Amino acid sequence: MTETELEELDALLSSVEGVSASLPVDGLHGFLTALVMSGGKPRVEPILPWILKPMPGLPLDLEAVPQARRVGELVGKMMTRIDIELDDPEYLFAPMVRVYPHRDEERSDGSVWCAGFLRGIAHAWDRWGPLCDAPDIQTLLWPVHQLAAAAREPALEVDQRFRHAVPNRPLSPTQCEALTDALPQTLEAIADRITEHEVRSAMAAMARGEETPAWQEDAPCPCGSGRGFSVCCGGSRVLH
Repeated sequence: MTETELEELDALLSSVEGVSASLPVDGLHGFLTALVMSGGKPRVEPILPWILKPMPGLPLDLEAVPQARRVGELVGKMMTRIDIELDDPEYLFAPMVRVYPHRDEERSDGSVWCAGFLRGIAHAWDRWGPLCDAPDIQTLLWPVHQLAAAAREPALEVDQRFRHAVPNRPLSPTQCEALTDALPQTLEAIADRITEHEVRSAMAAMARGEETPAWQEDAPCPCGSGRGFSVCCGGSRVLH
């Protein structure tokens, strides 16, 4: 996804006809990251109502709103880019965070990205629910919850059952920046735990005779990508 396309998407998200609120572009990046990390191959059309909230009583007709169709195209490109970056074992995934001028330096703030990430978890709870029961996942998600609680975006409201470890007092700018700067390492650790959980689940299923080993010669990866296991899920941090 090019910078020009990113700027176009940012402008479109706030101008689509018939929409009462839309995810800001950094919140959208967090939302899509949670969907990709949870596995599966999410399609763009079903998630657009989560990205573009229609006016009450006015369902979003993608065919009738050219802007919405273009948003869908750009969202698909962003999701593909996130998938590629998460799958690169040599790349430390970087969330899209806001940067503000502060005296003679800049200060980073990932609260909106984290709020979008939690919204993605809520949307894909059928897959994230079991993952959140894996060891250490809730502990690793703690800074995400802390930062998300500081976000002030109406389109990023998340059901309270998906919010945990909310701070008793607002984060200071220094605390917010520290947690934001550590987000790449936090996400790396979460991705590793997800992979470990999926591998353990697959091994247990094979031990029960419910699955065939995916690494058998020429066997396709069970994620459905059509590629061999060793070059797909078997060779990356994130299972599809």
